[in-house]
Amino acid sequence: MVYESMFDEVNEGTAIFKCTDNPPAGASPFLTFEGLPSDSYLKLRDPEGDPINARDLFMEQLCVEDLIMACSTGWLVTCSYLAATGLALAQSQETPPKDDYTQPGPITDLGRAPGLQARLLSENPSGEKTYAVIFAKGDEIMSGLTEFAHREKIAAGHFTAIGALASARFGWFDRARKAYRDIPINHQVELISLVGDVGLANDAPQIHVHAAVGFPDGQVRGGHMLEAIVWPTLELFFTAYPTSLDKKHDPETNLFLFDLKERKQGSQ
Repeated sequence: MVYESMFDEVNEGTAIFKCTDNPPAGASPFLTFEGLPSDSYLKLRDPEGDPINARDLFMEQLCVEDLIMACSTGWLVTCSYLAATGLALAQSQETPPKDDYTQPGPITDLGRAPGLQARLLSENPSGEKTYAVIFAKGDEIMSGLTEFAHREKIAAGHFTAIGALASARFGWFDRARKAYRDIPINHQVELISLVGDVGLANDAPQIHVHAAVGFPDGQVRGGHMLEAIVWPTLELFFTAYPTSLDKKHDPETNLFLFDLKERKQGSQ
């Protein structure tokens, strides 16, 4: 445990001072370093209760959890300086994580939106249909939309939505890798905007979605939607067209892209 206090007014917030002579670890003399008076240092003890040399504090990897635990006790005014130093040291000794990528491909993990409700709102004489599609808590958007498009036999359409998410995974397309670099969202966020379309890839509906989400501080993140868990709701309006739009595989990107050439005679 570490018991100390820091004052921003002293030495630009870089000075730290003891804040008790009798911490729960028990009485012990303050440690010294290179002849400096003992009051220049804190009373530092490792989890076993043994003293920690002040010089070795930043030379050895410390248990950051212990520092954070100390911060939560009433014995500290603040330990941000020391905790930040420990975190930086621990992070510097870790191997930087490799970026995660997702390969383009059809949505095959179906059945993840059991609470989805859909209702036909209108249908005009040309066959264009408009649906209200509502997702419930815990529903996964890409799975639900894919199932909906299959069930309604939608071959072309577009949609927009708003709502909120418990978590999500967006993607940024990396041309060199022909894959999406993952952008994880592990936070409750507002779904500020969701837009998407559907066409046929290998004669099956393929959903394409982009979205932007807002964080508590107003920051916004977004990208190509790979996965998203709804909480508490998603309100989506879907327009389906009577004609078909085909997507063809593009070897240069490994994506299925719209091809607006006329379908062969006998096709819809």
